[in-house]
Amino acid sequence: MALVLPAWGTLAMSMAPSLQLRVVTLAGPGGRLASSLPASAVNVGIAAGSAAGGVAISDFGPSAPMITGAAIAVVGVMLAWATSYLKPPVIEQAPEPAARPS
Repeated sequence: MALVLPAWGTLAMSMAPSLQLRVVTLAGPGGRLASSLPASAVNVGIAAGSAAGGVAISDFGPSAPMITGAAIAVVGVMLAWATSYLKPPVIEQAPEPAARPS
């Protein structure tokens, strides 16, 4: 277990740059605002996972958070797969005005 946690943390933190790039690329012109979304999503996920684990423990006992976590992971994988179909917006550039003859 002591070797798994550092490896897990390293792999999880190495995903952050690619996630950030994907979000900013998909946002198009709203990239600056969208760059705050991955950090916000992580914080919401931590809060929601903690709440779901707490409810599972209080309602079903100490082994229930593992089943709850597995269910959340399955939903997360399905959502990640579904987002693979998202494409960046196509932004049409205005044509440049023709040069005036001098």
